[in-house]
Parts: sequence; structure tokens; C-alpha cells
Amino acid sequence: MYSAIQLSPTPSPDVTREVADIFYNVSEEAAFELLFSQPDNYTSLADPGELIPVLASASVCDSLVLLQNNVRLKKVTETTLSHSVTAPGSGLFKLLVRAWITMS
Repeated sequence: MYSAIQLSPTPSPDVTREVADIFYNVSEEAAFELLFSQPDNYTSLADPGELIPVLASASVCDSLVLLQNNVRLKKVTETTLSHSVTAPGSGLFKLLVRAWITMS
């Protein structure tokens, strides 16, 4: 399995010329992946008191930590974190998941 960077060239005005995506391998193996799958939007609007499901997973980790505005809400020593956050009355809130790996 390879990690890759995808570069999409500007479409060619010459319709007779083929234009394709370019893939460049940046490592031989995908060593680490962290997926924040819920909430599924980068920004979300919620009603006060609404439960917002949070789901995150890592390919490899010692622990996962969920933070809301830099305050720890939950820590697990597994590769999957599941939690529900209750939307407060008003304001901007940032959810962040950190995965920790001990390097030997």
C-alpha cells in the first residue's frame, strides 16, 4: 500500500490532448492514518441541547484523545473513540482528536 499525493493539472484547452491526474508515491507504506468520521461536516450548526455523535479511529495508536476547545472530554486506549457531545447554548466550539503513538 502506498501513500500518494494527487496533482490535478489544469484542463487543456486543446481537446485533442489527453489530460490525466498525476500520482507520486511519497512513502512505501501507509504508516499512520487518523480518521474523524463523525461529525461528517467540517462545520456544523446544532440546536442547544442537541446530541452530536463523535467517532474517530486510528490505524495505529496507544491512545486517542477528544478535545473540545482544548479541554479533554474523553481518552481511550483503543484505536476507536466514540462519544456524544451536547451542543451548548451558543458560541463557536472546536472538536479535535489526537492520536498518541509511543515510538521505540
